[in-house]
Amino acid sequence: MREFQNVSDQAAEWWFVPNSGVYDKLGFKVQFTDTEAQGPVHGLSPLPACTVSLRVHRTNAEPAVMNVILPGLRASYRFPATNNWNNTFVLDKDSLTTWFHSAGGVDLSVPKLREEADQVYELLKAHENEPPLTVKEFVNLAKADLRDFYFGGVQGSRFTFAMTDQNNGFLLIGGETLIYLALYFWSTRRLYREALAEIQAGRWTPPQKVKTPSPASLSLPRTSAPELLARGFYYSDIVLGALYILALFTTYVAGCFVPLVGLFLFLAVLLVGTRQLTSRLKILQAREKGLWPQPGEPQKFELFPKEWRVIHAGHSIRVRNSWNRGLKLFVDDVCQASTNRIFILSKSKPLLRCELVSETSPFIIEVYCYGTWEVYAKIVVNGQWIGGDNF
Repeated sequence: MREFQNVSDQAAEWWFVPNSGVYDKLGFKVQFTDTEAQGPVHGLSPLPACTVSLRVHRTNAEPAVMNVILPGLRASYRFPATNNWNNTFVLDKDSLTTWFHSAGGVDLSVPKLREEADQVYELLKAHENEPPLTVKEFVNLAKADLRDFYFGGVQGSRFTFAMTDQNNGFLLIGGETLIYLALYFWSTRRLYREALAEIQAGRWTPPQKVKTPSPASLSLPRTSAPELLARGFYYSDIVLGALYILALFTTYVAGCFVPLVGLFLFLAVLLVGTRQLTSRLKILQAREKGLWPQPGEPQKFELFPKEWRVIHAGHSIRVRNSWNRGLKLFVDDVCQASTNRIFILSKSKPLLRCELVSETSPFIIEVYCYGTWEVYAKIVVNGQWIGGDNF
C-alpha cells in the first residue's frame, strides 16, 4: 500500500496559488531516482536523489518548466522551447527570478513577486544537502514555508482535484454526501412506515408463540448483541461487510490526498455503517420474538404497494405492484399474470397480458406500465382503456 502511495504521489502535480495573482498557479512534481542499481555505499543504502519540476501556469500559455535536482540545487530549463539544448546552472535567488521572468513570462515589476520567488528558493535550499524522503514530506514543507501561497489542489495521472475560490472541491464532495445521506434516511423512514401500515392493516400477522414462563419461575439467559450477530450471519451480511470495508478504503485514499475530505467521508461512512448495524440488530431481535420473517420464509408484507381496481363485464380486475413482490394481475382475486421487472420504460408495450372467456364473449386484458420511482399502470380490455392511469 505504501509503495502504491509513493508511486501515486510522484505521478501527481501539486498546485500552489500565489496571492499576488501575477500568474495562475505554481506546480511541483517530485520524482525520485531508483537507488537499487547503485548499491550500498560504505555499507549504507544511499538516499534517493529527486528531481523537482517547477511549473508556472498562466492563462492561454504553455506551462514554463524548470527541473531542480536535490541535493545540489542543479537546475535546468529550455528557453525558448525551440532550442535543442538546456540552460544548466546552480540555482540561486537571481537565477530563479530570471526564470520566472524569461521563461514564465511573469512581470517583475510586481513587488510581491520577489517575495514569492524568495520563498520558493528557501523551500528548495532546505534540501540542498539532503533530499526529502517522500513526496508528502516535500509538499507538507511547501504548505508551511510558502506563506504567500495557498494550496490549490493536486492533479494526478488519472484524476484531478482542484480547490480554488471558484471551484471548491470540499463543497462538491460534501454536498453529494449530504444528498446521499438525506435520500438514505428518507427511504429507510418510508420503508418502516409502509411496513408498519401493512402490519396494522392485517396483511401480515406475526406468528403466535407459546407463552413462556414468567421470569420468576424460569430464569432465561439474555441474548447479547454478538450472539445475535453470530446466530444471524448470512450471505447478505458478507456483501454488506465487504462494501463497508471498500468504503473505508475509499475514505483512506481520499484522506491521503485531502485529509479534510477523507475525515468527512470517514464520518459519513461510520454514520451509515452504525445505522445499518443497529437496524440489523433490531431485525435479529425481532426474529427472536417472532415479529419478523425468518430467512427463507415467504414475504408476507409488501414494500410501497400500489393498487388499481376496475369492474368489467361482472369481473373484478385488480393490478397490484410493490417493490419486493413485483407487478401482478388479478381477475376475481385469482392471479393471472405477474412480473418482477424493476424498470419499466416503455408505454407502448403491455407488461402483463391474459385472455379470459366470459359468458358473452372472450376478452383480452392488457396492463401497460411505466416509471422507476413512481409506477403508473393502465388497464386495457380489447384495446380500450377501462381503468388505472390514462397515459
